[in-house]
Amino acid sequence: MTEDTKKAGGGFKLSELRTDVSKSEEGVWCDVGEGFAIKVARIGHPKYQAYIAKLTKPHTRQIRRQGIGAPILRDIQRKATAKYLLLDWRNLHDDDGNEIPYSETKALELLSDPQYDEFLELVLEYAQDTEIFRAEDEADAEKN
Repeated sequence: MTEDTKKAGGGFKLSELRTDVSKSEEGVWCDVGEGFAIKVARIGHPKYQAYIAKLTKPHTRQIRRQGIGAPILRDIQRKATAKYLLLDWRNLHDDDGNEIPYSETKALELLSDPQYDEFLELVLEYAQDTEIFRAEDEADAEKN
C-alpha cells in the first residue's frame, strides 16, 4: 500500500492492482545497467498464453500420462519468452565490443543457449515484476 492510499482514508484501493494492458503486451524498457536495457512484456498476457498453449498442444498425451519433462518445458518457455516477452534490447555487445542488434531470432538463440540461462532468468524476472506494468493513477499522471 502506498502512502497516498494511507492518506486517502485507509483501506486498500483496487486501483493499486490495475494493470496497464498496453504495457503488458507492448512491453516496457527496463534499465539493466551499464547502458544495457531490455524491453519486456508482462508474463501471462493473452498472446503469450496462447503461444504457450500452442507449443504445449503436441505434448498433450504425454502430459496426461506422466507429465511433461523439464527439458521440454524449458524449451517451450525459451521460445515463448523470445517471441512474446523479450521484445527488444539496447546496447548489448559481444565480447569483442560489437553491438548485437535485436531480432527475435537472435533473442531465441541467446535464450536457448544454456550458457546464457542468467539472461533468460533476468528477462523472466522483469516479465514477472507486476509493479512495472501498473496503470498510472490519474493523479500520478497529472504530476508528471
